Amino acid sequence: MLWERKFTTFEFPGAQDTFVSAINSSGTIAGSYTTNDGAPHRFLRSANGAFTAIQGPDGQNVTLRAINNAGSTAGIYYGPSGAIGFIRSADGAFTTFSFQTSFISIAGLNSAGDVAGCFFNDSDAQSFVRTANGSVTLFSAASSGSTCPTGVNDYGVIVGYFTDPDLTVYHGYVRTPDGTITSIDVPGAGHGAYGGTYPQGINGAGTIAGWYADAAGASHGFLRPANGALRTFDAPNAGTADGQGTNPNAINSIGVITG
Repeated sequence: MLWERKFTTFEFPGAQDTFVSAINSSGTIAGSYTTNDGAPHRFLRSANGAFTAIQGPDGQNVTLRAINNAGSTAGIYYGPSGAIGFIRSADGAFTTFSFQTSFISIAGLNSAGDVAGCFFNDSDAQSFVRTANGSVTLFSAASSGSTCPTGVNDYGVIVGYFTDPDLTVYHGYVRTPDGTITSIDVPGAGHGAYGGTYPQGINGAGTIAGWYADAAGASHGFLRPANGALRTFDAPNAGTADGQGTNPNAINSIGVITG
């Protein structure tokens, strides 16, 4: 099942563009769409194709970045004091948190309610894990440059990327709950500006889905099982020029990828 390449496409009804951010084990997808006036909106899409529009606790426009198997979602919205992170339960209740900064990126939400993400500290991105009880652990995957998670599974294993000191070339990483970090570089990833490897999600089996940018600037998907064996792929009709290609951004427990 993991390597079967079956694609399902969809659009939010009446949308100009539709984007997806995350998928859980029941096939519920969190994403966004734009209307003809360019305004962004957020949604959940169940496995049967039903859509639910999502707003912030006071009707704010939000960014959805993660969904767990209980149907809770995580993301950000902006208040008077800057970026605010949130967890929205399946019944619509919000829990919010902030790092008193203008930018927060939410990367993943696991079934225990742990959130992984990053925020900007001066010019670099600082990574964090916030548990369901509100405790926060900060970490970095490199001694210099920026580090930002992109996913966390139910065992607390985090994936993400970090930059070289010049902030241009990207490398993937895996971080286990004890803090051990292993770097990931897909063969064929470019070494020029913004080239490199970008893991985007990890499931309970430890399989990572993501993409890499080649020397020409085109992106390609990859899968990395827990044993480290890498496999690359391209979606049907994906472009091969700079800025085009295949960009997976989430994987669920049975190996279904969305992007």
